[in-house]
Amino acid sequence: MQPNELDTTAHVLEWVAEQWRKAVAAAMEMFAGEAPAVELSSQPHSESLSWRVLKFDFAPGATVFIGTEAGDERRLVESAAVLAGGSEEDGDADSAYREFLEQAAAGLAQSFTGRFDQDVGLAGIGAGRPPTAAATQCIEIHLPGGDRAKQWLAVSPELVQAVVSLAGQSREGGAEPQQTPQRAQLAAPETATPRRDPIDLLLDVELPVSASFGRTYLPLGDVLELTSGSIVELNRSVSEPVEIIVNNCVIARGEVVVVEGNYGVRITEIISRCERLRTLI
Repeated sequence: MQPNELDTTAHVLEWVAEQWRKAVAAAMEMFAGEAPAVELSSQPHSESLSWRVLKFDFAPGATVFIGTEAGDERRLVESAAVLAGGSEEDGDADSAYREFLEQAAAGLAQSFTGRFDQDVGLAGIGAGRPPTAAATQCIEIHLPGGDRAKQWLAVSPELVQAVVSLAGQSREGGAEPQQTPQRAQLAAPETATPRRDPIDLLLDVELPVSASFGRTYLPLGDVLELTSGSIVELNRSVSEPVEIIVNNCVIARGEVVVVEGNYGVRITEIISRCERLRTLI
């Protein structure tokens, strides 16, 4: 097999699918607190798939197509707890699935960034189908409870050309030694120079922190009748822990203490990411 035969759509698709597999697992872990098993599969897709278009800015027309059955879209966001504690109307499900795709696409963009040593971002998400007879790769996601969801991935010809071109430029520029076969030029981004974690940019951002002793609902008329000395009964007993709220999200629970004449809260429990989504207020 000649070297140029290795830089084909099939091999680019295989590399992109592998990076997408990792990105999906990372996105599920962020939402649900646990990374599921995600594996590549050779299953053919049906004509009833709902396709989403992920556009990347490293080349004109650089597009990844993600196809999913409607039922699998809902299973994915429900398993990731994106809709936990909220409405399950179609609009909410669609919005949650789009958020899930954005998170996974950000991970794929980082793979492109690490591979080409240039900043790559997501230019947008839309609807659209891949070219007729385009090759696809199936991604199978193992969900809690033994259920599974599938996605099919396709890439645009422009993305294939850009990947091959940028890999060639990397070789010509001496960024890394030539390898045989050339397919090794599409290696995973872990081999690239480590980059600063984007989360570091947020470490100095200030967020409001509050402690909640309880909540209640009152008719407007009762609120207007409140006077000095009125007692408002809350929905929490004296033995229950108070909630620590950061940016309208409960992140921990604790007990009230007094420190040098000031009230404080001693943290007794850090809640899981999944439960945080359920406690959004």
